[in-house]
Amino acid sequence: MRKISIVLIVVFLVCCIFTSIHAKTERDHIKDGPHLLSWAYYTGSNSRWYISTTLDYSSYFGNIYSLTPIKNGRAGWATVAKDAINLDLIAFILSTENNLDNDNSDRYYDIGWQEWVEDSMIHRDRQWIQGKTEPIKWFFFRVSSTGLWYIINVPGYGSGTHILKFSSKDGQYDWKKTDTTDLTPIFFQNDGKLYLDFNETDKFTIFAGISGGNALEGDLFDGGDGIKSWKDKWELKNYIINTGILCGDCTKNTDLNVIAANNRAGGIVAIAYNVSYATPSRSSFNTSGNTDVIRADIETFYNTHPNAKVFVAGHSTGGGDTQNLLWKLKTLGIPVEMSGHIDSVEILSADAKIPNNTKRAMGFYQNDGAWITRGEDNLIADDTSKTTVTNTRISNPVGPANPNTDSNAYHRNMDNDPRVWNTLLDYIKNHW
Repeated sequence: MRKISIVLIVVFLVCCIFTSIHAKTERDHIKDGPHLLSWAYYTGSNSRWYISTTLDYSSYFGNIYSLTPIKNGRAGWATVAKDAINLDLIAFILSTENNLDNDNSDRYYDIGWQEWVEDSMIHRDRQWIQGKTEPIKWFFFRVSSTGLWYIINVPGYGSGTHILKFSSKDGQYDWKKTDTTDLTPIFFQNDGKLYLDFNETDKFTIFAGISGGNALEGDLFDGGDGIKSWKDKWELKNYIINTGILCGDCTKNTDLNVIAANNRAGGIVAIAYNVSYATPSRSSFNTSGNTDVIRADIETFYNTHPNAKVFVAGHSTGGGDTQNLLWKLKTLGIPVEMSGHIDSVEILSADAKIPNNTKRAMGFYQNDGAWITRGEDNLIADDTSKTTVTNTRISNPVGPANPNTDSNAYHRNMDNDPRVWNTLLDYIKNHW
């Protein structure tokens, strides 16, 4: 009898699990992201559609395919050209190489049908697409829980959200509409790969980074005439490119290390850029000297995104500005999820208090350089029940400045050291 009862319980649980899985609708499975956007779908004035993978580790990367009819249950993928495109997954555009039509043959390999085919249309495709720059119109993604494939329109192509299911009818593609037009898509990158998720909770991140006073002609004192700012992924990427950093679309983890190690960029720039493309955000990098400008920018976006998580970080006098900024945000009633103070210096001030609108404050300091540029080593919470503060010493900070020729090298290198900026970025990623 006992064995029978156990068997019945097991059967009941299995049925419950099975029912639970199958109770999920197609919409539920699509919402349950993130999904890897593995193929770009695009067209041009010739009204022909082409597809290329976004995955640089794929053996198909750089190739152009044209979708051909479905035969024997296999979707046709005609090879138009190999090693022929450059993808920009931030601007959602691709460009093709010139001189693709060196081969005058109409013969091509269809990787879907897995056979060689003769078709003059593919030859004309090569002639038309060579040397073109085209916007991506759709992305393909596969829902892992069901194994089904879908396409989603790129922002700006059509109005609203359109997710179509890949299916076939009478040997042709039959794109099925889905119950998803009200969803808000989020396109973000991680380690060079593009992903899709959906924003249903007004998820939004605000990050403001502040450089040191001597960097980029910033002011040493808060309240100066003005500051320079680079905002969001376009301006930040242009800033990175203008420093001479070569990193493609600059979205891989290895790219962040290169950005952080550069003496004209640094860890705060790497953080700002990562936030700008990895999550819905307002992300900025600013010179020091006028926190009222930064405060106003944060206030503007917080007012339209009341559930936003706010993060701020600064180096040297930018660290001192960060502390001033926290108090100004407290006056506005804006909570701060985390503040980073990198070898913080505040000219003519010994105030080291962190206000209670700040949940977490991380201070980093060094004692290896000249005494005048040794940063604040004793940040304290105004209210320890509301704010957690740590002060971490970094020995022999690693960066591009040479301690043998620059007495302030250790101070300058604090913003470059991965023990600092990586710690801040990891915290932001775990709490945005």
